[in-house]
Amino acid sequence: MRVVFNKQSLNKALEVLNRVVDKRSALPQLGWIKVASINGYSQLQGTDLEKYLTVRVPSSTESAGEVCVAMREFAKLVKGKEREVLLWEEGDKLVVEVGSVRSKLSMGSVEKFPEFPVPTYNAVFSTKLLRDAIEKVGFAAATKDDYRDRLKCVFMDGEGNGVNFVSSDGYRLAFLRVDVPFDMKLKFPQGGLKVLLELLKREKADEVKLGRSEDFVFVAGGDWELALRVLEWEYPDYKAVVPSEFKTRVL
Repeated sequence: MRVVFNKQSLNKALEVLNRVVDKRSALPQLGWIKVASINGYSQLQGTDLEKYLTVRVPSSTESAGEVCVAMREFAKLVKGKEREVLLWEEGDKLVVEVGSVRSKLSMGSVEKFPEFPVPTYNAVFSTKLLRDAIEKVGFAAATKDDYRDRLKCVFMDGEGNGVNFVSSDGYRLAFLRVDVPFDMKLKFPQGGLKVLLELLKREKADEVKLGRSEDFVFVAGGDWELALRVLEWEYPDYKAVVPSEFKTRVL
């Protein structure tokens, strides 16, 4: 592999990948990122086995290939004022050239890098509406590891002619109704909300893709894909505690 990156674009991708990679894990491969270079762009991936993030970055590829390197060491090397970062393989090392500085990193085994779930997408949704809804109700999601584990998420409950966003920790409940057509039911785990919000804030497209499988919920923007692991269970009946009408209005 031999590839040239714009340093600013590469660092933006590493900033969000840093929120996903588990640099303290006993499994060394969870501290890696995988860089796969293809014609016109490169794909960077990182995971902690609960969050799986893929980011595509424009690049000039002289020869295609894929490598795995430690996220922490790689991110340190590509910082600086220079505009370009050049990568190439030299034996069992990855050479990183930034301006006049040339460094070598040990490479991990691509075969040992965790396998990513295959995404399936079933719908599209407004980027702004999704971001605003999660920001408004996400504060109420449970965070403690106890019997309220099933509440550690934001629940997106599509009802056909509208969608409800709900979160609760068992003591308080946040509820938001958005009157847009949507008929899927998705759970966004509390552990992935910060990463998802960061990606939605950066997204320039008006809509993102949404999907789910038995074990994951998928969200994709123009140059990124995020898979969040979810447990298969029914969200509690939140409608039982949401009043059907309000007799008092405060201005």
